[in-house]
Parts: sequence; structure tokens; C-alpha cells
Amino acid sequence: MLNPFPALLAYQFVIITFLRIVLAFLFLKLAYENLFQNHPRAVEFYRLAKFPYPSYFASALGIIELVGGLLLLVGAFVQYTSIVFSIITFGLLILKDREHPYLKNDFTFYILFFALTFAMIFFGAGAFAFDIPL
Repeated sequence: MLNPFPALLAYQFVIITFLRIVLAFLFLKLAYENLFQNHPRAVEFYRLAKFPYPSYFASALGIIELVGGLLLLVGAFVQYTSIVFSIITFGLLILKDREHPYLKNDFTFYILFFALTFAMIFFGAGAFAFDIPL
């Protein structure tokens, strides 16, 4: 079947950039919540989920989300960052399946969140990034 809007295909890199920036802001929001806004709740969440050293885990995850979100925002190491974020979002997906009250978004949000991070591994950085497609 023919593409009904072939002229829009020229904007693929711009759309990938838009998705990368949206993903960056989502992870920066998660980092802010883990590190500052809801840190005691995050520690309690990881304690209830039986993570070792929940306080350190919440802080370390917040720092990883902060650094990774900034890397995605500027478009550096996007595929490596997306691999790490895919693991994190898959873990959130599994924890949400167990109905933890700390995860306030619904299951569909975490599926889309995982799908976007996983797709960024294959999409790359898009336009306006430090990563250059070869």
C-alpha cells in the first residue's frame, strides 16, 4: 500500500528527537521524585519491594535517572542510556504488576514507557544530538 503522506517521512529524525526529549523529561521527573520530592516514600517502596539497602537504592536510581535524563536531553550516548532505561522501566512494569501503591500511574503508562525506551535503542538519537548516526 502506498504511503498517504510521503512528504512527512522527511521529518523522521525530528520526531525521534521529540520522543527523545519527552523521554528525557519523564526520567528527569522520576529523578526529582526519587531524590527530593518523595524520597521517604521511595525508600519505603523499595523496602516493601524487598530491595537491599532501600535508601541507597532509591538515591542511586535517582542519580542514574538524573544523569541519564540529562544525557538523553542533549542526545549523548542515547542507545546506551536507552538500554539502562529499558531495564529500569521493565522493572517498574513488573513492580506495577504487583500493585504497589507508590507507582501512581496505571499499567498502560508503564507499558508505553518501556516500549518508548526500548524503541530508542533502535531509533538512535535523532536530529540535534551529539550522537551521530553512521
